[in-house]
Amino acid sequence: MKKNRMLSFAAGVLLACSINFVYAQTGNEVPPITTEAQQDAQAYLAAVKSNDEKAIAAQKKAIVKKYKKEEAMLLSIGQYFLQNKNYNEAITFAKEAFDRNRKSVAATLLEGDAYYEMKKYGEAAGSYEQARMIDENDKRAYFNLVKVYKFIDPELSLEIMNTIKEKYPDDPAIAKTMASIYYHQNDTAKANSTYKEYFSKVKLEDDVEAATEYAVVQFLNKDYSGSLRIVNAISAKAPKEISLNRMKFYDNIELGKVQEAEAASKAFFGQYADTLYNFSDYKYEGRLQTELKNIDKAAAAYAKASEMAPEDKKAGLLKDLSDAYMKVGKYDEAAGAYQKYIDKVNPESIVERYNKGKIYYTALSDTTLTADQKKHFIEAGDALFKEVAAKDGSYLGPFWSARINSMLDPESPNDISMQQYTESLKRLEGKDESYNSKRVECLRYMTFYYFKKDDYTNSLAYAEKVLALSPNDGLASQIKNVLSKLKK
Repeated sequence: MKKNRMLSFAAGVLLACSINFVYAQTGNEVPPITTEAQQDAQAYLAAVKSNDEKAIAAQKKAIVKKYKKEEAMLLSIGQYFLQNKNYNEAITFAKEAFDRNRKSVAATLLEGDAYYEMKKYGEAAGSYEQARMIDENDKRAYFNLVKVYKFIDPELSLEIMNTIKEKYPDDPAIAKTMASIYYHQNDTAKANSTYKEYFSKVKLEDDVEAATEYAVVQFLNKDYSGSLRIVNAISAKAPKEISLNRMKFYDNIELGKVQEAEAASKAFFGQYADTLYNFSDYKYEGRLQTELKNIDKAAAAYAKASEMAPEDKKAGLLKDLSDAYMKVGKYDEAAGAYQKYIDKVNPESIVERYNKGKIYYTALSDTTLTADQKKHFIEAGDALFKEVAAKDGSYLGPFWSARINSMLDPESPNDISMQQYTESLKRLEGKDESYNSKRVECLRYMTFYYFKKDDYTNSLAYAEKVLALSPNDGLASQIKNVLSKLKK
């Protein structure tokens, strides 16, 4: 369920267009409205706006009488109202047309469309069902039912589509519609395969709207190359389409194409209203600016993302910011951002204190650190690892305390690391063989520690323990050979 919510949210963030159904129309069409009929429709609207019930009734009676033998023109008037968002009036004339022809699929579809636009989905479904009963071979009724059920009952919408597929197996619109349903169900695997089927019959550039959704599906499936291929194929058809420019930006970031991503970012930002951007856009901008080593711009982008993000996404952005600072060697800032992350997710979390400690440990691999910086990071990390050791009975706290203290001088083992590795070894008792690499690290340090102390008896004893677990260990083998020669 959590995954579905995440995917649903991601899809909404990525796609700034709605997918409409395309289908082959059958007979019983609504003809274009004549100039005279349009004038009649406008006269009726004027009566409606006057709120004079007598005038409304009189105008309606006049139109019905005038076109009593022209059901199709009543439909045209209804269609005119629908197109101009006069939905109640559209329903009125759809019903008038149906009263004159109880087998009019077009009338029931028109009525359903008006209800749909009014968000009266139950009534819309009823009209579409009526159309289907009148003519079970009219695809419009089936597709319109799917349009209604797509969001409220996707399983039913798929059942309806399978019914259509049985009747019209070669209609590409069926695959397209089913793909869109799968997409909105967050079943991106099926959406992907079904869109693939659709676009085996239709060129990408001939259906930009569906292709855009297909690109998003590819992205959500982590096929960034496939997503970018689609975007590049259709961009010329819709150069201002925000979803396409968004995907080009995101895909290039995910593919590590920094220069292309920078160009895509410049094309994406600045050409749309501020309200059309979302927090993910600024999150990706933060990632881009981090790769470009523009940490101030990255921090500003993450701050903007945080302003726009829903509450459950804000903590993750702080973690992203921490990672950004790490990449450019701003380790204290990284730890500071991570602390804000901890404060938001769980201030009492031992695991997160451990993770924060590892930030300081990782920082020690930076060869440009001054002696004071190195000492600061060791002390800060050690304090966190010892806090973990005190509150958690696992080996991790003392193990990482030993590790970080060993960085004081890797060539000269120290008492603190020795004590912490000893404690780690105790806490590893009873653990299975998967922990042997950790045991070996502890024992190796003890071997080296005693060797440097000229305590060759203990050094050899620990070397033997190392080799019992790791027969090819280089340090233990070397020390054993040296000590064996000394004995001779």
